[in-house]
Amino acid sequence: MFNLISIVMANSFFPTSDDSLLSWATDYRDTIESHATELSITPAEVIEEKGFCDAIIDSLKDVSIERGKLKSALDNRDAVIADKGGQLRDRISHHKTAPGYTTAIGESLKIIAHNPNVNFDTYKASIKVELYAGHIHIKFAKKGVEGINLFNRKKGTSDWGFVSRLTVSPFDHIFPLAVAGQPEHWEYRAFGVVMDQEVGIASDIVEIIYGG
Repeated sequence: MFNLISIVMANSFFPTSDDSLLSWATDYRDTIESHATELSITPAEVIEEKGFCDAIIDSLKDVSIERGKLKSALDNRDAVIADKGGQLRDRISHHKTAPGYTTAIGESLKIIAHNPNVNFDTYKASIKVELYAGHIHIKFAKKGVEGINLFNRKKGTSDWGFVSRLTVSPFDHIFPLAVAGQPEHWEYRAFGVVMDQEVGIASDIVEIIYGG
């Protein structure tokens, strides 16, 4: 994702978070004309600088709108999968009781689970994390379990917090920074889940710097 930090020099007066930059650009646009005489700025230059600010403001508002759309789309996806997916699984279970149902039909429709032999005592979950479009993108593979329980904590703290039960990969973790514009160092780990019970051992801890 395009990141202002990568183009703004250290100690720049330009804020590095979207919210702070939006506020700064709005204030500059609304204030610059009152100082035009002292700064020897022509009316045309004032108009031009206000245009620079408006362009920055519009781009930041566009990002905010798209983030809102993404969050709404993700929430809708989860709701649809939970609702319609649940109804579809019920229908499929019924289809498997039909007199004409065969394993060949199940294979054709890909409705037969092929679970490898898994030792749930030693099962170790595996996750990957990366920054993606302003949130943390988490990928995992079930490898014989029904899903994972995902946990995270800030680097340097001891207590793990439960994030979510995940059954579909990938998962997008979206949450606000404690301090806008101040990046945070997070750690994630997971356990496999079978019949609502955690199995095996914790995944390797993966780390990521979030925000900024």
